[in-house]
Amino acid sequence: MRKSMLRCLPLLLIYLVIFFPTGWLIEHWLRSGENLWLSRFFYSEKAHTLAHTIIFLGSGLVLLMTFPGLQRRFLLYLSLILLAGLLQEGFQLLYKRRGVAWNDLFDLTVDMSAGLVAWVLLWFWNAYIYKPRRS
Repeated sequence: MRKSMLRCLPLLLIYLVIFFPTGWLIEHWLRSGENLWLSRFFYSEKAHTLAHTIIFLGSGLVLLMTFPGLQRRFLLYLSLILLAGLLQEGFQLLYKRRGVAWNDLFDLTVDMSAGLVAWVLLWFWNAYIYKPRRS
């Protein structure tokens, strides 16, 4: 039991980061006016898209490495990435107190694309680069 919990710890930490409303934190942090450079970085659309890409690429890789069986169950893996994206967008909408907009659907598309890239990267790694020694 303890070993399986430790195995899931990196994945849990990543999902805590994903689900935490960083926009809320930045808004409250920036109210002091001391961190204006952060507002330029975090509020650009390019930075927002890059953040979604990095987070879901990384979480997809960690998910696949934590549960290697998902590498053979593509639809289940993509469903889990979609669920994480929906939850993340849902938490954002709760703190923003607004309904779904087109840019939320774009964010989900970026999340799913990054998750797909993670799956392809790991498949390529396993198929062409990593060759375990047979005893």
